Amino acid sequence: MDGRPAERTVLRQPDQRIRTVAIHVTGDPEPFLKCGADRYWVGVRGSVSEFLELASDGTIASWLSAAGRTRRKVGLVTPYCVDAARFDQVISAIADFSVGVDRVMTGDPGVASRISDAVRTYLVAAVHNVDHAIFLRRLGIHGVRAIRPVSTGAMDVNREIDLEMPVFGRLPIAFMPECDRGSVGDAPVELHGRGGGIILCRGYAVTSDYLDLSDSLRPFGRDTVGVVETFGLTPDEVAEAVDAIRFGRPVETNRPLFVSEQD
Repeated sequence: MDGRPAERTVLRQPDQRIRTVAIHVTGDPEPFLKCGADRYWVGVRGSVSEFLELASDGTIASWLSAAGRTRRKVGLVTPYCVDAARFDQVISAIADFSVGVDRVMTGDPGVASRISDAVRTYLVAAVHNVDHAIFLRRLGIHGVRAIRPVSTGAMDVNREIDLEMPVFGRLPIAFMPECDRGSVGDAPVELHGRGGGIILCRGYAVTSDYLDLSDSLRPFGRDTVGVVETFGLTPDEVAEAVDAIRFGRPVETNRPLFVSEQD
């Protein structure tokens, strides 16, 4: 012994690797273009007003163009809930972008039904069994973004439909399409209580702590797509998460975790 501390040994377990890693970008994807992801999601998932504003002023188009420079699969994120008054406007905006994207994500079954014949469509939903996945596939749904990580049945579901599972980052927990500047302002608002904290954004809320399932990927199966949420993370942190998920090792992070740090 030479008195030096022992080096940390990281065991790489090939059977825990996930084949595809996606990043869900909040805002401009430019800082995250070198993070090594296989799939990029950009757009607006919360406020319908914000989505339509950024679609009309060219912002979303510029985001999609930036992500396209990675030569990876690029998906358009659209509001997860759409009210009747602006439904046709959202459909029209999606149609304007559909030629330049590989896929479109929505949480609204009505929107999915209108666009699935024209573009590969992903639905934000809770899918726990094969029959549900088969039903969605028959409706023209090409993939599912799990609302929350559920390992039970994931391997069976991802044999029937492309399944994306949150693995690292802040976890969206509520969607409020009417919640705009008049209620939460331009900047996110963080609220804390005895059970933890949430951050209110335009049209949706996320956890203030971070999900980390990077060391427990095996139940998801290799065909499940691991998703990294960029909200609150630096590009270096996102790149580290992508690499860790790809090679089946724990993410090296000092962020407050509400899953792994309790294990």
